[in-house]
Formats: sequence, C-alpha cells, structure tokens
Amino acid sequence: MNRCGAGLVFLLGCWTALLAGDAPLYVSVAVSLRPALEDAMAEYGGGGERPEVLLNSGGSAVLLQQIRRGAPADLLISASPDEIERLVEEGLAVASTRRRLASNRLVRVVAADATVPSSINDLAGKKFDTIVVANPRTAPLGRYTRQALVALELWERLGPRTVQTEHARYALDYVARGEVAAGVVYVTDAQLHRDRVRRGPEIPVRLHDPIEYEGVVLEGASRFEAAAAALDWLTTPVARAVLDRHGFATP
Repeated sequence: MNRCGAGLVFLLGCWTALLAGDAPLYVSVAVSLRPALEDAMAEYGGGGERPEVLLNSGGSAVLLQQIRRGAPADLLISASPDEIERLVEEGLAVASTRRRLASNRLVRVVAADATVPSSINDLAGKKFDTIVVANPRTAPLGRYTRQALVALELWERLGPRTVQTEHARYALDYVARGEVAAGVVYVTDAQLHRDRVRRGPEIPVRLHDPIEYEGVVLEGASRFEAAAAALDWLTTPVARAVLDRHGFATP
C-alpha cells in the first residue's frame, strides 16, 4: 500500500519508509499500558543495540482507526483482542505474530478526599450524581464497563449521570480533579495514581469479558523483524516482572 498521501499522517508514513533500516520502531499502545511499556522498553536489550522506540498512545479503537488510515506504526498493543482481530481480518496485521501480554481489572474510584462507594450498586445513589466512564466506541475500558453495568442492570439507570471520555487516562483525570463524583477505571491506573484517587473494591470479573492486552506486528511494517523481536521480548520473565510491578496480571 502506498502510504505517501496528503496530510501530516501520510507525510510521516513516507518519512518512515525513507528511513527503513535505520528508522525508529513505531509502537501504538493503549494509553493504560503506556507507563508500564515505557519502563519495560527501557530494559529491552540490556543496554545493547536496539531500535529507538517511539510510542503513540490513545484509546485502542482510536489507534485502530489511525492505522486503517495509514498512520506510521510497526506494532499495535491493544487493551482488547477485538482491535487485533479486526486488523488481522482486514489483512493489516500478521496473525502469527499475535501475543497476549497482560490482563487487568476494573475498580470504582473517587477523588482522594471523597468517600468510596462500598458497593458498585451504591453508584445508583443520589450522592453519585456524575460518574465518568470511558466511551465504549473509542476505548475497551468503556466496553468492559458497559458490560459490567448492563449485567447489574445499572447501565440505563446511570445513563443520564455519566460523562464519557475518549480513553482510560482521561477518565481517571476527571475523578482526580474532583469534576465527577465517581468513576470506573482500570486497577493499574488507580494504582499508578493512588495519591490522586481513592479506590473501592474491584468489580467482579465475571461481569465482563476478560481484560486482556494483545500485541501484533502490522503488515508492511518498516521494521518488521525488530517489531516481532520486541513483541516476543515483552513475553519474557524480565518484561513480565515490569508489568507485574505496574499491577498487570498474567493473561
């Protein structure tokens, strides 16, 4: 596919192609995994030669759309297998390179000086008049949250009170700034910013699909071998230990 089209995204694609061989490794990663991935990639190669890694983070569904439109990317790491599956079906990713990297959980949070709801059903109370959730159309966090709330018959009841954000990190920021009464976020985000929010009990995993992060090398990647090697390395015990420190579980 000729990626040299109009617009900044396509110009970046041309630049990547021109630098093939010495180009950096472009990784599109779900925003909730970015801090852990930054730490993991800092250890990649043990100080030896490795490609420069450039990260682009956002909601997984948004990253999917960027890739479809030709944005430069060698590797996608999504917070859900759905985006990976779509790219494989569309011939935009190499199925044999798919790797499961980590899993996560959901938790309800409030601002650091607020009272945590003891039960997820408490969110239906008058005290929690605004609740932030990620948008199910742009972020897997939103899809998992909707599944859990639908299972508890709360999705429709809470609908008028909800504020939807593009991705997981924005949802956490809304809570931390006290702009909403409560929110549903990933456990790892709540742990990373535990000085900014208070967390309640986790939402039972039986209420939603398993939260699994998958990676895949993209078809036509300018650094295909480097991308495949980096993705394989992320399944090693060294990388696993970094993900564990950030609160991610083994998939």
